[in-house]
Amino acid sequence: MEQLPSLPDRFFEENPLDERSPAAITDFLIQAQDNQGLQAYLERAAETKPATDPQTLEEAARIEGLTEPGDLVDYLRKCKHMDNEGLLRRRLLERQPQTIPLLLRRFRSSSQDSFLENAILILAQADKAYLLELYRDYDQIRDAYARSMACYLFGKRGLVQAAELLLAEHQHFKRDFSEDGYEYGPLLGLYLLYQKA
Repeated sequence: MEQLPSLPDRFFEENPLDERSPAAITDFLIQAQDNQGLQAYLERAAETKPATDPQTLEEAARIEGLTEPGDLVDYLRKCKHMDNEGLLRRRLLERQPQTIPLLLRRFRSSSQDSFLENAILILAQADKAYLLELYRDYDQIRDAYARSMACYLFGKRGLVQAAELLLAEHQHFKRDFSEDGYEYGPLLGLYLLYQKA
């Protein structure tokens, strides 16, 4: 088992988390998505009060009708109704060998926040081999927000080999993107990796 490298003294005391950062919000969403009791409650609520908005229903039918892996991945950029994002994520996860490689390719080049956020929620549940592929190809990720969120996910999923990358990216984002809060992706990843969160 790989051992975590030492961090600078007082690192966590000097770098507190921001609970309103995009990474913290995404972490909350992933925890909610992983909470079986909450998911069962939401499913029961949806059954007792199903969506009646015609546009939401039409979009759900469109998602259910998608059969090509590329079409499923492309629709992540087009999904308009939050109610249907969960359906689309489930469809992508059901066909991981066909969809996740395409999702990773798009993740490396996308700058659309809604696509990136849904991709992170999917990768949080996908086979860890895909996360290792994202880590290996990290330098190919073009968008700073995508890089920040990938760093968060490396920590969330326990990728010990990413610890030095997370520290370097935290420092880079803190220096060059502090107004955007991107430093909190790698920072939260470090908190999770070192079990400080």
